[in-house]
Formats: sequence, structure tokens, C-alpha cells
Amino acid sequence: MSDIALIPPEKRQSRSAASWVSQLGAVAVALVALVAYADFRAFANGRMLPSRPVDIIDWTIYLFLDFFTVLVMLRARHSSQDARMRQAWLLLASGAIASATAATAEAIRNLVYQSVELPGWVHGGFFAAYLLYLAGLVSFPVAPRRRADRITLSFDIATVALSGIMVLWYWCVRTGAFDPSTTLANKLVVIAYPAADLVLLLTAAILANAAQADAARGSRLD
Repeated sequence: MSDIALIPPEKRQSRSAASWVSQLGAVAVALVALVAYADFRAFANGRMLPSRPVDIIDWTIYLFLDFFTVLVMLRARHSSQDARMRQAWLLLASGAIASATAATAEAIRNLVYQSVELPGWVHGGFFAAYLLYLAGLVSFPVAPRRRADRITLSFDIATVALSGIMVLWYWCVRTGAFDPSTTLANKLVVIAYPAADLVLLLTAAILANAAQADAARGSRLD
């Protein structure tokens, strides 16, 4: 049973209205932040700002969002009353911690040592973050529980991952994005990150759709 099912029916409608207002406010803040950052990047890409301060600002924003994500997910775990929800949020928070740790190491190497090459353990940290994010998403109560449904979900995820790798590989090779001296390992690393992003986006979309279907069924029962 999810946390939504624990809310009394008479309070669910008022909470839904307040949730819409909160969501609209969050969207407005996100849009303002996006426009502000787009303006900043436009000036930076136009060589109107020194590169060193731009790098510092970029990494500061990136790391702030990483650690803020950790706090939000830990807060969500603390406020949840369902055991499976708490487990899912803990896995997501662990993934955010792994990502923030790897990103901090990358920022130090970039800003302090002026190096863009990352050691294997940093890539390993990001890889662990992706695995923890995926494990957290499929741990939510709305995730499929029947064996056949879980196999179907796994097949969909694998299909998107392989398709994404094939498309990205073809695009990179076709457009000459890879330098001739780029090793196969580096090529795979470059392609693996966006492919992993596609997997997480697909999983989140499937679970969001399932959650909406559950909510619609619950409202009809009320």
C-alpha cells in the first residue's frame, strides 16, 4: 500500500488542490532558473566572460544541485510512512550520494589539477549511482510485482538501452564526433552516459504512468 492510500478520502481532495498550487510554483521557479542559466551560458559561449570564473560557477551550480538532491531524497524518506517507499527513497538518496561524490572528484580534478581525464573509480562512482537510481525506481510500490510484469519492464528497459547505444554510436561515428585517436573504452564511456539517462527516463515514465493509473482507479472507487 502506498502513502496515498493511507490518506483519508475527505482530506485527499484538499491536499490535491494544494499540491497543484505547489507544483505550479515549482515549475515557475524552475523556468526562471532555466532562463537565467541559459542567459549565463549564452554570455559564456559568446566569450563575453572569462573561462575560469565560468567553470567555477558551472561546477558550483552542479555540485549544489547534486547535494540538494541528496537532502530532498533523504527528506522524502523521512516523511514517508510506507516501508517500501522508505526503502526506495533510501536507494535513490544513496545514488545521489554516489553521484555527488563522483562529481566532487571530477570538479577537483578539473578546477585544481586542470585535467579533464577521469580515473576509472570516478566513472565507477557514476555507474554505481545509475544502478542505485534504477534500483530505487523499481522499488516503489507502483512498480510491477508480478514476475511476468517485471520481465516485461526489464525487456523494455533493455530494449531502450540497446537502441540508445546503437543510435548514439551511429550518430557519433557518422558525424565524426570521435577523434581518430579515441580509444574504444573512451568511446563506450561517452555513449554509456546518455544511454543510462535514457534508461532512467523510461523507467521513471513507466512508473509515473502506473502511479497515475492507480490514482485514477482510487478516485473512481471513492
